[in-house]
Amino acid sequence: MFARVQALVGEELEDTYPSQVEAAMRAGREDPVMDEYNGYD
Repeated sequence: MFARVQALVGEELEDTYPSQVEAAMRAGREDPVMDEYNGYD
C-alpha cells in the first residue's frame, strides 16, 4: 500500500511532513477530529 501511495505522490515521505503538519494545525488541536491523537501526548 505504501509503495502505491508513494508512486502517486512521487515524493519522499519526509518531503510531505510540512504539509501534514499544516493540515493538522488547520483542524486545530481542540477540534474533535484530533481527539484520536490525545493518547500520543
